[in-house]
Parts: sequence; C-alpha cells; structure tokens
Amino acid sequence: MPKPHFPMPLFLLSAAAIFLSSCSGIYKMDIQQGNLLNESQLKQLQTGMNQRQVRYLLGAPLVTDPFHKQRWDYYYSFQKGGASKITQQRLTLYFQNQKLQKIERNEKVSKAVGLPENSLPEQQSSPGFFQRLWNKIKKAT
Repeated sequence: MPKPHFPMPLFLLSAAAIFLSSCSGIYKMDIQQGNLLNESQLKQLQTGMNQRQVRYLLGAPLVTDPFHKQRWDYYYSFQKGGASKITQQRLTLYFQNQKLQKIERNEKVSKAVGLPENSLPEQQSSPGFFQRLWNKIKKAT
C-alpha cells in the first residue's frame, strides 16, 4: 500500500507565511505615569479641606517632599505609543495647619525630551500579509 503523499513545499510555504505575518508590525505601547485625576475629583477639591479628606479624594500624592511637608504634588504624564508628544498634568496643593490653602493646576502637551520633532514615525495602518495576499487573489480572479 503506498504512503499518502503530503506536499512538503506547500507545508513549508504555509509555515513561512504564518511566521512572517506575525512580524508585520511593531507595537509601541502607551506610557502612563503618575496619578490620573479626573474632572469630578478636581471639582470636589476645595480650600479648607484637611489632609485626610484630600488624601481620600485624590489618593496619595506622587511626590512628598521631606523638606516641604505642607506641599503635595500630583503628577500624571501620558505618551501615546510611537508618538513624540507627551501630555502632562500637574496639581500642586499647599497646606497650612493641616488645611488646604492653595491649589495650582497645570496641563500641557509637550514634545518628548531629547527627541527631534519628526524622529518617531507616525503609526501607519498598512495591510498585513494575509490582507495583501487576499488583495492579490481578488485581482487575479
């Protein structure tokens, strides 16, 4: 009885296609750092609140300076994967006698430090291997 014939070149071609299709794009993940504060939290923040109330509302500050115990800094930054722009949010709270006296808020979008303006390419949505193969098959028929 003859052995069933399996086309080895077809198998190798299929394995190579699957392997190469997984390498079609490079994923760059988003980078988030710090305390993300939403608008509802910031609207509830009022001068005269004590430190416990502020900590309950916003969480622990990102930076507590041992030399300025009456100052709390909340910082958040976000960089979209592959982009050179960084969105930053900074909230500085000043206390006097355990009561909130002053609120400073700053939000900005800036270029990433040390990167030229066009050093990182924008994400391109190019078709993958199988999409290109399917497009060729559709053209041929």
